[in-house]
Amino acid sequence: MKKIGLLSVLSVVSLLVFSHGGGIASAASEGSNVRVVQVATAPGSSKPWSYYDEKGEIIGYDIDVLKEVDNRISDVEFNWNAVEFASAFLGVDSGRYQMIVNNINKNAEREEKYLFSDNSYLTSSLVITSKNGDYKSLSDLAGKSLISDADGSNVQLLAEAYNKAHSDKPINIVYTKASMSERMQGIEQGRYDAAVTNLLIVSDYNKEFGGKLKYVKLPEAEQAGQASKVYVLFVKNETELKAKIDKALQSMADDGTLTKISLQYFGVDLSK
Repeated sequence: MKKIGLLSVLSVVSLLVFSHGGGIASAASEGSNVRVVQVATAPGSSKPWSYYDEKGEIIGYDIDVLKEVDNRISDVEFNWNAVEFASAFLGVDSGRYQMIVNNINKNAEREEKYLFSDNSYLTSSLVITSKNGDYKSLSDLAGKSLISDADGSNVQLLAEAYNKAHSDKPINIVYTKASMSERMQGIEQGRYDAAVTNLLIVSDYNKEFGGKLKYVKLPEAEQAGQASKVYVLFVKNETELKAKIDKALQSMADDGTLTKISLQYFGVDLSK
């Protein structure tokens, strides 16, 4: 994020503003060498990574991390676009957006289509969340209702892959677009048996809403490798942009900035 000088020496100036409707609007001065990069994020159901505060502004761990990345790259500015999670991928595929920043995990299918930052900037285990903590593995969920995204999230793919391999005893996947807090409430109210979530989601819910949900870490063999690591996703040909962001993220890891942001949002250092 570049420093803005006097209005008289700029052809066009745009303030960075978070809003419910348009995300962050950002533009570089005419005639400058600053590139405006379109970034997609889905704040509707991704607290504490990307979400709306009480003023309708987009905030969160992912947002703060990338704002600091922007501060460290002199020739790039980010223009944030608030979209549905599935629309973020459609927008990247069509060339409308160059990046997605929204608690993004890697898997083999995604790696064929997109680039990812060299290192994750958050690591946290997947857990099975339920009312009483009765489920300790995916096999325990056979015949049980598991609430899940319907837009290609890693958890959805994980559950569907399990069902494909265990068609005789499948999990009853209930697809939804509800927010994470609404899903957690549904489990507490007995409408769903469980959810596979990031540890931070259920702990944040219990803290904010006084919930008493239990959780058990998903066995390592079922964590799907990168399921608990968060990356920046890029269009496949954005190698130069990726290199710049990789360098900025590494410097933030080295000087403790990622740790500081993690502590602010989660109370523990999950940046490594």
